[in-house]
Amino acid sequence: MEHEPDKYFLLVKTVYGLVQSVIQYFKKFKRFLVEKIGFQTCAIDPCLFMNMDPKFGPCFISTYVEDNLTIRTMKMLKWVIAEIIKHGLKITVEWNLNEF
Repeated sequence: MEHEPDKYFLLVKTVYGLVQSVIQYFKKFKRFLVEKIGFQTCAIDPCLFMNMDPKFGPCFISTYVEDNLTIRTMKMLKWVIAEIIKHGLKITVEWNLNEF
């Protein structure tokens, strides 16, 4: 948001838990994957992202609300995590998948 230098905003309601927060998360995550690290969006499912990197191997990221499931090589996963951290996004990695 743009505002005058001496003006401040008072947050009356948090965004967390609202439909808009999920949409904004998806837009930011998609922009990051596509524009910053070269993923492509699947033509059939807009929540599936693909990267076929010859150096690190293939990677598929499926998004559901604010959760992401990856199918990838370990080299690719380490690279994606490093890129996420490098670009200032926060991430929590769960190694044991119990539900999805």
